[in-house]
Amino acid sequence: MDKGLPFSDHKILITRSEEQALPLVHSIELRGGEAVVIPLLSFQTARDNTALKRAIHEIEHFQWIVFTSQNTVRYFLSQLQEEGHSIELLDSLKIAAIGKKTLELLEKSGIKVDFVPSRFVAEQFTKEFIHQTNGERILLPHGNLARRIIVDELTESGLEVEPVITYETVPNDANREALQQALKDRDVDILMFTSSSTVHFFFQLTEADETLNDRICACIGPITAETLEKYGVTADIVAEEYTTEGLIASLESYLEGFVK
Repeated sequence: MDKGLPFSDHKILITRSEEQALPLVHSIELRGGEAVVIPLLSFQTARDNTALKRAIHEIEHFQWIVFTSQNTVRYFLSQLQEEGHSIELLDSLKIAAIGKKTLELLEKSGIKVDFVPSRFVAEQFTKEFIHQTNGERILLPHGNLARRIIVDELTESGLEVEPVITYETVPNDANREALQQALKDRDVDILMFTSSSTVHFFFQLTEADETLNDRICACIGPITAETLEKYGVTADIVAEEYTTEGLIASLESYLEGFVK
């Protein structure tokens, strides 16, 4: 290992799903660090997808679809296919995306995106999106743990929003022992949290009160950091750009001695 690299001598715990962790692992290893991947959550098709199926079959009644994550895109398009439709069914709708990776996945899938907020957080999205609409009906695919801020604020502004659960996020209880062991190992010195869900499940799966005191906690954005704060832990790093690339960049700056 090159001692001159920014993450040299650091072992970094990644708590997101294994598939989603791969870009982070690559970025960490390129910078000389060691990534420890212990997924604290997993995703599954919604157990009750009646509302989603109905929305797909009544898609002509909507003018917008708002995708808030890569998972909403994946599971929505999967259900669309299961119902016997192609993505061309969405051609008559306008598409909004929150998040750089969400935008990239939509475009990769051949879907034109009509609106992206200037910052990838729900609060900024609703503030800007309201000015893009004119009494139109909006379909909002989401996960079972999604915050209600988009639904509430758009509804309060007079828009008709139909939220439909597209997938479920569940704790990965099988990794409870692995997580607890990683925290006991003193060489794991940085913890990465990439969503509020990873924070919640972290504390569900381990009694971590004292184990965080001497570790660096890095959060992908302010909402995740606020969730961590509710457990009595202040994030050392909050990414300025709310993406995995932004998280890596902010961690690198922090380790160089510049608090972002």
